[in-house]
Amino acid sequence: MTHIQSADGSIPVSESTNRVKDTEKPAPDTYDPFAPENLKLSQEFLDQPMANPLLNTIPVERPGDQEFIQVHPTFEHTAILISHHDERNARYLVDKRFFESGGLGPIKYHQERLYLYVTRQGKLAFWPIKVRKDNKENTWLESAEAARDAARNIGWICIISNQAKKKYEIYPSGGDFPDPDWEKITQGKPLNELLRIALKDRLIMDENHPLMRKLTGRE
Repeated sequence: MTHIQSADGSIPVSESTNRVKDTEKPAPDTYDPFAPENLKLSQEFLDQPMANPLLNTIPVERPGDQEFIQVHPTFEHTAILISHHDERNARYLVDKRFFESGGLGPIKYHQERLYLYVTRQGKLAFWPIKVRKDNKENTWLESAEAARDAARNIGWICIISNQAKKKYEIYPSGGDFPDPDWEKITQGKPLNELLRIALKDRLIMDENHPLMRKLTGRE
């Protein structure tokens, strides 16, 4: 063992005693996650609101017969849409410039107005209702428009199709539920951003879109 003189030169001191005791092992972790005091969550954290999931999908579909809905007071948009029968009538949005250029040719399309709605379970969707082209009687369209107005002005309603009468019937909710918090539900997004989420993956910009190629017999 190596010795050196102390500061006054009188007492030999082992060099090892001057070294930092870096070889000592840390105290073992005795934390027990199942101990009663560690199982109990702090009320401070329990009271914190949960983060909302990102809004990344918005279907375009008529409300179901077993869904209570409300329609947004102002969020609506008229669009040119193609319903693809092989995809259970999934709607494809036709770009304005492509439509006005006559690019669709003989392909069947619909001019529909999209109304933003939410269900009691919090599902956000766009409800497509065809735009009137004439004054002919159309009980399905008339009752859909009446249901839209009711879902805006009355509160939570359920819309059920009556095939015998060829119309939609409106049933108000029997419960006293609060109105939707639209700012929270839409996460503050404007209408154009909600439309982008709903239709960005089904946007037809030109004749080379896969659906256009299929409908024109090129695939």
